[in-house]
Amino acid sequence: SAFTGLRPEDFTLLGRSEGTLPCWLLSAGEVVLRVTRQGGLVADMVDAAGGWEGELSPEEALEKARKFLSERGYESAAESYWTREEESILLSFHGVQEGVTCYPDLIKLRLDLSGGKVIGFEAVGWLMNHRQRELTPAVSVEEARAAGAGEVGILSEGLAPIPTRGRG
Repeated sequence: SAFTGLRPEDFTLLGRSEGTLPCWLLSAGEVVLRVTRQGGLVADMVDAAGGWEGELSPEEALEKARKFLSERGYESAAESYWTREEESILLSFHGVQEGVTCYPDLIKLRLDLSGGKVIGFEAVGWLMNHRQRELTPAVSVEEARAAGAGEVGILSEGLAPIPTRGRG
């Protein structure tokens, strides 16, 4: 209820899922979401209802997405990239720790560009991976740059953990 702004009595329990991230499946009108059974966190949400009149730019959509995440406790999420798909935009965010980009800590938001309504949310990557990490680089930025010299065009550089054995 707090996540969506809808009233608690609007929700109906549809079932539950098992597996790595056991969840309750709930609906409220056009909104369907999975809430973790441990902790009560929203794993994902889809809202089939559209937005309202108007047209948002990608920059305006990004600002709305940042506000949405901040209001729900995801202040440390930083934008990775966005993709426009017809009348919506899919924005991807990742975790950041000590200036290091943590791509496994993934959150995706889909906004209706006709008004900025969040019509999709997915935070399974964040819920499964986000934690305080021991960050000891295996390779420095300079070593990585030298290894790719002449082979690839470098657009940007920085440190990021590489997930191994299911851990980010």
